[in-house]
Amino acid sequence: MDKKLKEQIDSCYEFLAKVEENMKKLIIGQTSLEVFRSFMVGLLSPIPRNPEGPIEERTGCGHVWLQAVPGTGKTLAAKGLALMSEICDQLTYKRIQCTPDMRPTHIVGGRVFNPKTGEFRFEKGPIFAHIVLVDEKNRGTPEAKSGILESAEECQVTVEGETYHFRQPFFIIATDNPMEDRGVFPDPAADRDRYTLKVLLSELTEEEEEELVSYDFTKVELDRVVTAQKIMDTRKIVREQVVWDKKIRKYIVQLIRATRHHRTTVDKVKEMVQWGIFSNRCLQHFFAAAKAQAFLNGRLFISPDDVKQVAYPIMRHRIVLTDDVIGNIRQERKFESDAADEVISAILKEVPIP
Repeated sequence: MDKKLKEQIDSCYEFLAKVEENMKKLIIGQTSLEVFRSFMVGLLSPIPRNPEGPIEERTGCGHVWLQAVPGTGKTLAAKGLALMSEICDQLTYKRIQCTPDMRPTHIVGGRVFNPKTGEFRFEKGPIFAHIVLVDEKNRGTPEAKSGILESAEECQVTVEGETYHFRQPFFIIATDNPMEDRGVFPDPAADRDRYTLKVLLSELTEEEEEELVSYDFTKVELDRVVTAQKIMDTRKIVREQVVWDKKIRKYIVQLIRATRHHRTTVDKVKEMVQWGIFSNRCLQHFFAAAKAQAFLNGRLFISPDDVKQVAYPIMRHRIVLTDDVIGNIRQERKFESDAADEVISAILKEVPIP
């Protein structure tokens, strides 16, 4: 490795260490590490987005879906990432609060009449930002959330035949509450599949909760360490320098194929899964996330451990459980993601590690 490349890699690790340090200031305990890891894997995953334009514009971030009960810091974490951005770098942040009366135009914007000129002009919606928080996304109707589909996949929106491209990086953080079953709407499969990771925030330990009782996060001063250029530079290192063996690709494919009834030998899949994962997008997201995870683990090559670490957040929202399993979830005081994780654990145990 030449000296210049080593300096670039060291600079990327210094950047990641500063982000983690700031996240720990804002959120208590293990949750801060989970949020930091999920955000960084999402931001650094070189997800194929566009077939044309400069190479930096052809890949985009992997969007993150945070799921936890109310009050666990999901929104605060997303705001914290924005507060860590450099004002001079124009890394913008917008929040979309989902409600049942929301329409796609509330997200992407629309044409507004200008009485002075007698013409219509396009008024950009909140989706036009570098970091977009889609808060309580399960409260938005499928119609409203259709305004996010093109944005999440291709980093652009099309309004009345005209296409508007987003500046990179473009990163969506969605949140929802798994306890809600009133005033919420099921997520279409196309919507779920747009998110690279679905992250579950864990319960704090007793000691962490004691610390949290008197913790005043309003006094926290975050360093301005996140810039658009630093994100793009680090993602470039992940894209170009993290290598892999063909066995890793085969391992990822075997894990995904094991979710399908006609391919699997895993009993949990046969008992609990209605539809396995058939998404080609998932395969590419899986591989890109494994590269980012390897880099976060301090390596420039993907190991089976990296694949296993991202398997849960990659797969849990793409597996469709049977009606019987979903019906029993509340009686057993579980969430759908918990049941999906049982399936994934069984798959990881049965599929041979290369």
